[in-house]
Amino acid sequence: MNNNKEEQLNNLLYSMKGAPKAKPPTQLFSKIEQELASQSKVIQLKQLSIVAAALVGLLILNLWTIQALQQNRQLSTQKQSNNSNISLMSNYKIYQ
Repeated sequence: MNNNKEEQLNNLLYSMKGAPKAKPPTQLFSKIEQELASQSKVIQLKQLSIVAAALVGLLILNLWTIQALQQNRQLSTQKQSNNSNISLMSNYKIYQ
């Protein structure tokens, strides 16, 4: 099966041996250059730096928020642990 595909490919390549090379129209290259020049947009460095600063600000804000949430969770678990100890000591019922 693999030999058959390889043979077909070789036959195809051999059949193209005498074919003339394709030639693009003479004005095609300049037409492509004109299209690219009209479509290209240049981003100014000032705009890029503003976007970068905004992204850095968002990253810092996210990190600060995550850190604050973790500290809040740690404090709440510590308070719950302290409250359970206080209630045990205030009613002196050790086995409840």
